[in-house]
Amino acid sequence: MESIILTTPIVLIGFITAFALLCACFLKKTHAVVLALSMLIFIASASYAVLAGAALAEVGTVSMIFFLVSAVVYVRGRDGK
Repeated sequence: MESIILTTPIVLIGFITAFALLCACFLKKTHAVVLALSMLIFIASASYAVLAGAALAEVGTVSMIFFLVSAVVYVRGRDGK
C-alpha cells in the first residue's frame, strides 16, 4: 500500500509548511495569527490527503503529532514562557 502523503507533493509541502510555521511559533514569540495560519494550512492539507485517498490511520498519526505540538505551543504562549 502506497503512502499518499509521501507520494503527493502538494500534501507533503502543505504538511512541511504547517510544521515549519508551528516550529517558528515554538521557537519565537509570534502572534497568534501565525499559529492559526499553521492550523489552517494543516487542515487544508489533511483534507486534500483524505480526498486523494489517504488512509485515515496515516492522516490520524500526522494529525495527532501536529495537534499535540500545537497544544504545547499554545500553552507555552499563554503562560508567557
